[in-house]
Amino acid sequence: MYKKESDLMKTKIIETLGRLQDPRTIPALLASFGAPSSEVKLAAVRAIASFPELGRQFYTQAFTRHRVISALKNLFETEDSKEIRSQIVRAFASMHQAEVVPFLLGALEHADRDVQADSVYVCGLFHDISVAYYLEPLLESEHPFIRANSIIALWQFPEYRLRLTIALTGLLEADDLPSQKAAVHTLG
Repeated sequence: MYKKESDLMKTKIIETLGRLQDPRTIPALLASFGAPSSEVKLAAVRAIASFPELGRQFYTQAFTRHRVISALKNLFETEDSKEIRSQIVRAFASMHQAEVVPFLLGALEHADRDVQADSVYVCGLFHDISVAYYLEPLLESEHPFIRANSIIALWQFPEYRLRLTIALTGLLEADDLPSQKAAVHTLG
């Protein structure tokens, strides 16, 4: 009972630190990545991700930026929780830094399809037409949410819209429930 209460207290403290948005709290949040509790680690990743425009805010703080990126990458590689891994990928979305591109490209090939789908979504947030080189082959993925997020990520580039419309039509016409959910997700 004590451990659950302790983890709940730590989680609430971490959530509060995330709401404060004070860069001086980052070392404490990163230290929480080593907690034995998945809930505590998840709260720490969410708190880091909650900093608005994390990459721009720390542009002048190169060591902080490097430490955050390194800690997130290390946690991603050592963590078994799908939810924590997905949150880490989403944390990178707020950074918009060139340093995370190799990580995201590696995540596109991750064994976990949900991590791949989140990575595709984050790649689209860079608004760089060269991302199409990496995402276009994923329009043929067997996983419907990877296809859906590829459509969403590439839709911003008009030259791909005909092919994307065809891919979206394929999702809409599919008989299986996951494809239909992915189609609704895409349209939303």
